[in-house]
Amino acid sequence: MGAAQALMQKGVFKEREPIPMYIDGKRREVRLMNTVVILEQNEKLHETVGRARELHKAGKLDEAIAVLQELYFVEGKLYPPAVINLASYLREKTNWIRPAL
Repeated sequence: MGAAQALMQKGVFKEREPIPMYIDGKRREVRLMNTVVILEQNEKLHETVGRARELHKAGKLDEAIAVLQELYFVEGKLYPPAVINLASYLREKTNWIRPAL
């Protein structure tokens, strides 16, 4: 991953451009992007999270996930309340169960 970051910094690859690499012996493509982490309260982002919560309550899980994914993957904004809700919704969708200890 460090090599991919260095190549992006040198201008060989652009942000979000597919970069071929081998991970655990398998060829994969990764995309690197700069992310803005927003730690302070943000009214617009708070409203977006609220809209996703309302969609979730209405049983529209896929739509709630899409709203939060767009915030991160399209706009490139990492807003902790959005990420927490997105993780919860993805876990719910995949029926992820914590292994017994």
